[in-house]
Amino acid sequence: MFSGGTTSNSQTIVPAQHLATANHAHDPNQSAEYRAARNVLLAEEIELRRQIERVAAQRRALPPGGQIASPRELADRLRAVIWRL
Repeated sequence: MFSGGTTSNSQTIVPAQHLATANHAHDPNQSAEYRAARNVLLAEEIELRRQIERVAAQRRALPPGGQIASPRELADRLRAVIWRL
């Protein structure tokens, strides 16, 4: 039914809470209170992963940065950073 948090016939994102509730991987002998708390946590984990993916996509979309002129310049920059620490 669900694959990667999207519906099978479109790119609509399924709400994280729905995915967490639909999760049937339960621990043996768990209480209803534990399951409810775990579903809340699972929904938060799903949202966190989605946020990480959005930030990664933004990072990949950045234009090329400046190029370092030489390995010596890189070494000088690293020394300057280490010196400030």
